Amino acid sequence: MRKLIIFGFFAFVSFQNVKAQLLSGELLESNRYLLQKSDFTIGSSTEGVVVLDLAVNEKGIVTSYRIITERSTIKSTPLKMQAINYVKKFEFLAGSLFPEFQHVIVQINFVKKDD
Repeated sequence: MRKLIIFGFFAFVSFQNVKAQLLSGELLESNRYLLQKSDFTIGSSTEGVVVLDLAVNEKGIVTSYRIITERSTIKSTPLKMQAINYVKKFEFLAGSLFPEFQHVIVQINFVKKDD
């Protein structure tokens, strides 16, 4: 029984890390969300993740970004640029009651394309 509980916990944690694309940040704590649907996945010949810290203004527009290299597994600069171009198109819930800038940590997954 103990092994089953431990296995279930690790399966849950692993599943959460794979599917959790908006990982953390004050933007999420303010209950702001993406206005468009996104699967946070880019087809590539390489598998891995790029984790970014995004700054979002009160209009919901991504104004700046920073790659978190410690949490990213992709080292390729062209793939990192693909991830940056992908998140620059994000639009979040806007509102005049939100702070001027809020941050959110985002994970972009690179998956192998089916040939």
